[in-house]
Amino acid sequence: MGWTAKEAVGQHVSMFFTPEDVETDRPRYEMSVAASEGHAQDERWHVAKGGRRFWASGRMMPLVSRPERDALTVEKNLANVTNAKQVGYLKILRDRTGQRKEILRQTALLDLGNQLRDMLDEQEMADLAAETIARTLDASRAGHGYLDATGSIIDIRADWNAPGGQSIVGRHRYETYGNFIEELRGGGTVAMEDCRHNSMVPDPMPLERIGIRGLLNVPLMERGRLKAVMFVHDIRPRNWADDEIRFVRGVADRTYAAIDRARSDADRDLVMRELAHRMKNVLTVAQVIAVQSLRHAPSLVEGRRVVTERLGALGRAQDILTSRAAEGACIRNVVEQALAPYFSENARITVGGPEVDLTGPQVLGLTLALHELGTNAGKYGALSVPDGRIEVSWTLTFDRDFLFSWTEKDGPHIGIPSHKGFGMQILNRVTGGYFNGTSDIEFKDKGVRFTIKGTLNGQ
Repeated sequence: MGWTAKEAVGQHVSMFFTPEDVETDRPRYEMSVAASEGHAQDERWHVAKGGRRFWASGRMMPLVSRPERDALTVEKNLANVTNAKQVGYLKILRDRTGQRKEILRQTALLDLGNQLRDMLDEQEMADLAAETIARTLDASRAGHGYLDATGSIIDIRADWNAPGGQSIVGRHRYETYGNFIEELRGGGTVAMEDCRHNSMVPDPMPLERIGIRGLLNVPLMERGRLKAVMFVHDIRPRNWADDEIRFVRGVADRTYAAIDRARSDADRDLVMRELAHRMKNVLTVAQVIAVQSLRHAPSLVEGRRVVTERLGALGRAQDILTSRAAEGACIRNVVEQALAPYFSENARITVGGPEVDLTGPQVLGLTLALHELGTNAGKYGALSVPDGRIEVSWTLTFDRDFLFSWTEKDGPHIGIPSHKGFGMQILNRVTGGYFNGTSDIEFKDKGVRFTIKGTLNGQ
């Protein structure tokens, strides 16, 4: 247990009992049983030198002496030993910590699987997994988070913290805490005994400020891409055993499988409602397009042409959504498909920005706006002259602030139109609302500038 004979002799037997057992007077109980029954068995946690806990199978026996013999131990009632005199107790311990922890881990995995089977809420599943890991491994914190499209920002959705610990739920940049994101992107597990002495952590202070000395990150890969991370933290340096890493992986596999199952079940339940809802929306938008376009058309022929083109744009938006199983689409695909009729070999339209996923309504709004912008650019703007160019770009900040920009350059001067038809309503009033913000069109000397300022929450 770590003590020398000199350190241990003369100390009370409670020195290797846990504080909880000392508080309930467990040492006195075992001595009483040993004295009356000849021995006392126990299977419980004990304490070694320095406070380390270990699970032990113990046997306490009375230590007696007789005049004709030296001290000896017996496992009979002292009353049956002639002239015996009790002089103390002997306790033999067998360290079974490894076996005990393995039993606890296996039991925890079984309990987790049983509970996950009946759960439907993703957050409840994540909370349960975090608590299971932290309690089973006696860690300071455990939790999980999903990586963004760049693979550099983790959105921590759930964590469980020991009493006095701080939650770190929220968005974090991996590079703030060290250089181990590349290991995770490659599918490797990061097991860090002490962040103060690890080459992947040039500056340990950011980790220590959130209560981390020992760190374990287990990646979840999907089609070769880092999707999520299950993590365990400890405020003390910690050597992560292979069995502990396998346990965290087991929890991660079960939890993410349950989350995927719940999402699939929810998706199936929503399919029919989504189809009905989308059909209703499409018919409503088509009706608005027809009525508004014909109302502002100078002739029936022109009205028919405008309605046909706008309904075509609406159809392309639906094609994009259908190809992504109805939940949305990548903004680059939306832009490129909406402007496909205007792309040419001389690259008069340039497109640039980070990978961003849009919701179904956002795809619809942006597609209609791009149709209006492209049509006007071809008739009156930058695409109506040989040297005209268009730059389409977008940005997304760490706080999810979104900016989309359409800028025409080297085009003819376009004055502010006196007649503001349905297309202007789409650009000035409608599109921004899909992005929880505003949209605006300006008529500059060298062409039109259109912007959307908003936020992309929860995507």
